[in-house]
Amino acid sequence: MPKACITRRRFSVGAACTLATGFLPTGHAQAAWPTRPLKLIVPFPAGISADVVARMIAEPLSAALGQPVIVDNKPGASGIIGASALKGADDHTMLMTVDSIVGVLPHVYPKLPFEPLRDFEPVTQLTNVPWVLVASRDAPFKSVRELFEQAKKKPGTIDYGSLGLATGSHVRMEMIAHGAGIKLNHIPYKGSPMSDLLAGQIPLSLEPSTTALPQARSGRLHALAVTTARRIPELPDVPALSELLPGFDAPGWHGIHVAAGVSKEVVQRLNAEISTVLRSKSVQRRLAELSVSAVGSSVAVFAALCRTEYQEWGAVVKAANIRLE
Repeated sequence: MPKACITRRRFSVGAACTLATGFLPTGHAQAAWPTRPLKLIVPFPAGISADVVARMIAEPLSAALGQPVIVDNKPGASGIIGASALKGADDHTMLMTVDSIVGVLPHVYPKLPFEPLRDFEPVTQLTNVPWVLVASRDAPFKSVRELFEQAKKKPGTIDYGSLGLATGSHVRMEMIAHGAGIKLNHIPYKGSPMSDLLAGQIPLSLEPSTTALPQARSGRLHALAVTTARRIPELPDVPALSELLPGFDAPGWHGIHVAAGVSKEVVQRLNAEISTVLRSKSVQRRLAELSVSAVGSSVAVFAALCRTEYQEWGAVVKAANIRLE
């Protein structure tokens, strides 16, 4: 019998908090900011989900702020290298964050060079994004049910690739394995495992919809399931994992943080301008094509989400016994 599914209580931002307008502070000091180009650190390689969203908002945000917003990819160590660069940074530096940076890394790495709830200042949640369980065309299973059956017959013989230890793909795959009562063989990559997945070098991966949907639509990969509580409109024939693992619900998100100590005026200005960008029809259309929904939460709501994620992912890490390998 499968083990009890690891579930997470989803933090819900009400409709009133979604795409919050914020406010534009006034005063001589604030009017001078920004005074030079801003840097948006993406702690992952180019081409993956966080990078796609960062580049989608960078150009319109540049226009709104009157200064270039330069996307700076600093991949490595499951996001630790890039995230570490935010600690102590000035008010012209932002970090693209995801749930694993805020909620997972602190519970897996005992000597993490930053504490996200202490060293980072929340600005806004950008998006909600589903993850998609995808298989190579040559994989010996064509459905999630077949995957579970084969994994039970031969524990530990089915490989899956992830973005690295303690990343969103890793922890969610371990949640799936724990809930199904199976053992999968984890192969952590330094970047995306997509190339090896497409080449049939590995049979399985969990990918954000931003990278999974184009490959699934083209037929180059098989979409087996989505991590949201319900099916998504873009893949209506693909089951939600909750249909096999009751209670399973583990979507992801992107957010923006700045360094602790950045003024409230700058934080609120960024919040307001980013929320305006997310409300634009062009950005919403591009996100929707990838099954990603714009959020644009208030600073307070995003801060509460980060605290909740820290607690809940900590419980997942403990239950699934995720640790340094």
